[in-house]
Amino acid sequence: MYFPGRLDPDSASQLQQALSGHFADGNPPIMAALWRVLLNISPGPAPLLALHVGLYWTGVWALWDAIARKNGRRWFLPLIAAVHPLVIVTLGVILKDTGLAASLIAAFGLLFRQRVLERPVTLGSSIAVGVFLAYAALVRWNGMFAVAPVLIYWIRPAWVRPVRLIAGTAILVAAFVPVSSFVNHNLLGASRSHLEVALELFDIAGIEHFSDDYRSLPMPPRCYTPFYWDRLEWRECGSLFEKVTGASSLGAPDAKTGPVTRTWISAIEAHPLAYAEHRLAFFNSSTYFIVPPALICRSAPEYAAAYCEQPRAKLILSDFVKKNWLYWPCVWLAAGAWLALRREGNPGVKALAWSGTLYGLGYLVVGLGSDWRYHLWTELAISMAVALHFALDSDRIRESKGLFIAVVPVVAVGYVARLLFLLTG
Repeated sequence: MYFPGRLDPDSASQLQQALSGHFADGNPPIMAALWRVLLNISPGPAPLLALHVGLYWTGVWALWDAIARKNGRRWFLPLIAAVHPLVIVTLGVILKDTGLAASLIAAFGLLFRQRVLERPVTLGSSIAVGVFLAYAALVRWNGMFAVAPVLIYWIRPAWVRPVRLIAGTAILVAAFVPVSSFVNHNLLGASRSHLEVALELFDIAGIEHFSDDYRSLPMPPRCYTPFYWDRLEWRECGSLFEKVTGASSLGAPDAKTGPVTRTWISAIEAHPLAYAEHRLAFFNSSTYFIVPPALICRSAPEYAAAYCEQPRAKLILSDFVKKNWLYWPCVWLAAGAWLALRREGNPGVKALAWSGTLYGLGYLVVGLGSDWRYHLWTELAISMAVALHFALDSDRIRESKGLFIAVVPVVAVGYVARLLFLLTG
């Protein structure tokens, strides 16, 4: 169904970079560099698809094998988590998100199997885990939010506790910024796209919207939506990236970013509450919590014009059936928080829950688009952590109640909100 691998605009651009050997940091240079090597095997996306799928099922196998040997009666639970609906629809698409998820589940699976079965550490497995973690950290600009908890579990399992793990993750994320810059620009020779300006412009537009202070950006108010930043690049909205940076095109290396960054900082200082409202509005949209049915058709119909032209009844049915609560990132974040904050539990399971939770929560500050794929790792990591937790824990009834209390209110509020939006038009 997916062979030889589907491309989206980002991955199509990366394929062009892989073919030319000239990389830009608007998308992860490490993925384009790897793809360039794999093109020697076969042209097109097939080798990268095979690598992603192979890594993914290697990790799943390792987790299944650990559970089957440790507690054979519940061997099936990791396999159920492995076929999470979001994984099924994204694993065959060539995305940096699938690259992160595949490499990180492979690394964690090998570590978890080794620890649970008390297997000796080998040089080969250590190299494999290190390479997979490094790729996961580099293949998304926010990848270290997901990698850090797994890295801490690898180095010091006893530190998988809330305060130490959060502090350790913050330190690793900050420390990795210059490392990733060195790898991308010095080792791989990628040109700078300055796409951090997109986040700054998105935040400034949100601050203006919620503060009614439109002095910073030259744009019509209707150009802002908390759904995503892309509308700011409309010609009708002034193609803001080029307009405010003087760049020749979006992501061009000739952009002058200093003035935008200063305006962004000043806007946050002048209107901190408006900034918080904007970020919460985006996060709510991104996690599909208190939103109307067919959110995209209300917030950004231009993003999916053909889909939104369908009859309203079909759109609503699709939202309630095909995009049910199993897809909602907010539900999995609630489950992840419940599992991560438990006092007891396997440190590997908790590290995986923390990885998915912190990665998802990171979008509260740095996200600028509401797309399901951005939360692929959050949903996979937490669903797999829940499966592993119940596979290892003997008191399933007590544990089920705790998960029920954490998740059901989020699902209920989400559906009530959708029904209210539906009834009020």
